Amino acid sequence: MTLEERQASTRSVDDHLDSLLRIQEEDDELEDMTLEERIGEAFSDSLREILTDDEWDRMKRDNAQAARLPNVCHSHDYVDANEYMYSAIQAETSTAWFHAQTKGEYTEEFCELWNRSWAIAQDRWLS
Repeated sequence: MTLEERQASTRSVDDHLDSLLRIQEEDDELEDMTLEERIGEAFSDSLREILTDDEWDRMKRDNAQAARLPNVCHSHDYVDANEYMYSAIQAETSTAWFHAQTKGEYTEEFCELWNRSWAIAQDRWLS
């Protein structure tokens, strides 16, 4: 093996190790988050992916200006944000819990989780 090949191999291993360390750091951060925080972040991330940069900026500006109006989120100006919150809760909870909470009418526990998660998302990422 030439010196250049050995250096390239070493860089490749270093890059891989750096990637693994970043993944571990992200996992550690998730472990420190509450369920509501994880749902709120997943919800916000999904909106960020679907909205254009201009829509995202306008939504955040409008949410900040409407801060005195509880339970208002201008993400609904662009999408049915409820679908994204529903999906975030489904992704972050166990299948059994989710189905028990959403069979027929939503349970009070499910609605409280939804509202707490939405409030966190609104405070941290959506305004």
